Amino acid sequence: MAKQPSNNAFLADLADFAGPSIVTREVSFRGKTKNYHFRDLPQADIEKLFLKAPNATDDGGKGLRARILAAVMTDEQGNSLMTAEEAGQINNQLAKVLAKVAFDVNGLSPDSKEEAGNVPSE
Repeated sequence: MAKQPSNNAFLADLADFAGPSIVTREVSFRGKTKNYHFRDLPQADIEKLFLKAPNATDDGGKGLRARILAAVMTDEQGNSLMTAEEAGQINNQLAKVLAKVAFDVNGLSPDSKEEAGNVPSE
């Protein structure tokens, strides 16, 4: 099968659907609410994160959740806030809350279908 040439015009057209790559979400935990910034990752970056998932010990035992938080949580300018090792030190319950928001922002949770627009049911 012949390799298809890159169609940058098509990719530019798809960009019309894209929102900001850094989004602010409100996070509530133990009665406190704060705003944090999350990166909306490109598909290729999401796949790289999940391809490492089968063996969480490859990254020092920090696992998928820590890698996701390290890749997705940013400051307002999009600079990473922590490494996967540092993310692995976050309280487990708080990490679950943050990971849920990260999944929602990146369209990886069941609830994120609503944000995706008109998604056909299967």
